[in-house]
Amino acid sequence: MDLAEFKKEKIMGRDRLFQKIMATFKALDSVAIHQFGSGRYGYQDEFSDFDLWITFPDDRIKQMVKNSEEIFSSVAPIFVKSSAPQNSPIGGSYTLVLYNTDHGLYHVDYYFAPKSGSNVRSDAKYLYGDDSLPRGEWILDRDNSEKWTYEHVFDQMLAMSYILNKAIVRGGWNVDMAKYLRDLYKDYQEITNKTLPSLPNSDDFEFMKELYKNILPYGNEHQQKAVKKLSEYSKLIEKLYI
Repeated sequence: MDLAEFKKEKIMGRDRLFQKIMATFKALDSVAIHQFGSGRYGYQDEFSDFDLWITFPDDRIKQMVKNSEEIFSSVAPIFVKSSAPQNSPIGGSYTLVLYNTDHGLYHVDYYFAPKSGSNVRSDAKYLYGDDSLPRGEWILDRDNSEKWTYEHVFDQMLAMSYILNKAIVRGGWNVDMAKYLRDLYKDYQEITNKTLPSLPNSDDFEFMKELYKNILPYGNEHQQKAVKKLSEYSKLIEKLYI
């Protein structure tokens, strides 16, 4: 596969995934679907992901959050999933999902919000349903102090490492992404009381290679498979872009 083929495949797969997402949440009778991030007016490039704010009736939001994994799985096979309560709309949830599709890996940020507390970002694009919901600054559950388990930290490392590929190619914010991964790496060691080899003080593909090599022995069966696939994906991106 050359670069042109990769880009074509990546964009085609993203379009198909988007149509599946929309069909899924329309069928769930969501109140509204809005999109923000680079996808709101046209994607930056083939690496652009989805940032979706999905509003549900108040009397159904708890059930939607409870059934979220089943809902996400109905869109496409889940590769890695990570939640962050402090990024959740009040009374709702936030989940980062990496999907494993026939066209490759894709990243979706899902924000589930109850109608009574849904405050859509002012720059969000209306996609479906009720576009009269309040707009303005995010109202998120920043005070939520729920602690992550070591499994959760491991999954977060996997998700962020996938995003770091994009950051390296685009340049600029790969430094911050690599720093965050180092922090997660440190958190994992503290939670598990394990001492892992140190990571390179860099923000490039050499950093990625060392990260994957170091964490591979410590994941469960699913996580180890994910590490191997992410490692191969990272090597492909390096070959195509660098």
